[in-house]
Amino acid sequence: SPAGNRTLYVVGFGRGVYKSTDDGKSWRLCDRGLPENNRNAWWLAGDPAGAMYLLIFRDFQDGLSVPGGVYRTTDGAETWERLPISDSIPSPNDLCVSPDGAIYVGAWPVALPDGLVEGGVLRSDDGGETCARLPFPGRYVYGVTLDQGALYATSWHQGVFRSEDGGQTWMRLGGAN
Repeated sequence: SPAGNRTLYVVGFGRGVYKSTDDGKSWRLCDRGLPENNRNAWWLAGDPAGAMYLLIFRDFQDGLSVPGGVYRTTDGAETWERLPISDSIPSPNDLCVSPDGAIYVGAWPVALPDGLVEGGVLRSDDGGETCARLPFPGRYVYGVTLDQGALYATSWHQGVFRSEDGGQTWMRLGGAN
């Protein structure tokens, strides 16, 4: 976006996604397609093709768990669509997108009425239609990120891990116990 009229996005936990097209002087809520009962916008990431992905963190209302999910926009946050992988990831924590468009999601496990949904690191190669749970050694994943082709993940009680092969094998890094 041009200097002086930068387009900016911000997520507000419990509020949703806001967009500015004037360097942050004014903001408007961009929530069409987001769930009305859960506005726990947590993380926003873009891909090389211009799509943006939003994590909605799970919520608790009246003692019941309200699932989170992964949402996508291809029109600058004007409309959002819930991705099918959301059903496999009710408690997403972090998301990153690789230069080739693969989506990596770090998640916590969660017990739902119909059974336990595992956490860990998940990967989607088809824009979020399907995902595969990677063989990550931990169930409680806080973060995932990419750097120079390597995938990193942080896990509660287990440390920081690095993968050089897209998450198929992991090496625990020292010094981060």
